[in-house]
Amino acid sequence: MKRVTIELTKGTQRQLQSIGWRAAKRGHYREHFFAIDEDGAAFVITPKPAIPDYYDPLRQVRAVFLCEPFPAAVCIDISPWRLLPPPCYKSRKDFDAQLLCHSQFEPWKWVYWKTHGEALVLKPSDDSALQKELEGWLVKMRAAYELQAALWRSKIERVKTATLEELRFQTEQERANELVELQEQLNIVESENPIDGVVCKGRLKLTLEDVKRGCEGIRDTWLHQQWAKETGADLAIMARERRVYRDWLVSHTGTPAIVYDSRIREQRQGIEPPNFGGRFDEIPQFLEACAPVRYRARFADNAGTAVYLADCELRTELTVDELDEVRKLTAANTPRSNTPGPQHTPQAQFEYVNIQGTEWRKAGPQMVRRGKLAEHQRTTKDGSAFRKTLSSHPERWFYPTKVIAQLRKAKDKSTLRIAAMFDITDWDPNWRPRSNPSWVHPGKRSEPLRANQG
Repeated sequence: MKRVTIELTKGTQRQLQSIGWRAAKRGHYREHFFAIDEDGAAFVITPKPAIPDYYDPLRQVRAVFLCEPFPAAVCIDISPWRLLPPPCYKSRKDFDAQLLCHSQFEPWKWVYWKTHGEALVLKPSDDSALQKELEGWLVKMRAAYELQAALWRSKIERVKTATLEELRFQTEQERANELVELQEQLNIVESENPIDGVVCKGRLKLTLEDVKRGCEGIRDTWLHQQWAKETGADLAIMARERRVYRDWLVSHTGTPAIVYDSRIREQRQGIEPPNFGGRFDEIPQFLEACAPVRYRARFADNAGTAVYLADCELRTELTVDELDEVRKLTAANTPRSNTPGPQHTPQAQFEYVNIQGTEWRKAGPQMVRRGKLAEHQRTTKDGSAFRKTLSSHPERWFYPTKVIAQLRKAKDKSTLRIAAMFDITDWDPNWRPRSNPSWVHPGKRSEPLRANQG
């Protein structure tokens, strides 16, 4: 059993003992796990992962799980969490006018309001701070504009004055065509109309009123920074965890679709994972998935898996079947005796052991040869730094348990031609097979001495 801290309301923690997942029904994924308090009272905890209703707004086919949403390891922490700061508005009047439209045009803001009941609104006293932010932004934009304008003018001047040979052109017509293209680029920079995402003269006309309406993101950035100071939230951590959440959505969820199977070269019914692209923070479906996140659940696996939850229920009234399962799990997690019994060698249970007899490993895809480990570490097999790292960790060299006795007796181990194996998770705790993101380590054991090796 492992201790699990559950904080469903900020500042109100509950310490329980997590004893394991409830057995899932056939065709279903893990949904509930059991825990007990210090008095032995049992609880059923139901964490509910946050996923959007659908990924394609045109098809509106509901998103489904591609694999188990939770690892097999027990949960050790559920705490309040957010992946997005609140949406921002010019005024309370502006908020009231937009709220009813959000469900159609910006669903994530509607979901956020329903979930957290929070929005950030400017006050008249904020004008001076926003004016200062605007002035700083204009200084940077003017410098960028002058640099771009000078760059294109210098290119135009060179094409006008250089010889055809220097320009590697064949005719004057090629020079004329090049000048037309360069002038078009300069015209964009000199445009009096602001162009989103493009350095141009028109963006220098930005006013305080434009900023208060949300132009250029100055208002939202400033309001989010003030909100973070008041609440203790870390916007940088939020941004990093949104990336983690995106990867989890891609590996665990998707949309039912007809997919092409390259192995059999035929189409079949399958699940297509979402494709958020590089600027995933701007995709409405991703923002809608982030908006309802209220909790983060962490698990006791090697990868330190975190799953973001839209809700979490804690139930104290258990059915007869659930109570019976709790008794079985509690018995399985309770040591039979506090006195040490006879020790047995783990050679029959583990396929690999180190020379020192302090570490054992089960066979599995995590056990690799030296060359593959070097490739994973982005080095070379004969690299001096890599060899030095390996030599400083002899306890991480593993050999088949069935030949370890022979290997220990050998004076010259190289004559036996027994290749060492390495557990890749010893070097990269977050490693998982590409074909199985929910993979769990098959088993490992550590001993301080060789007392059990015989």
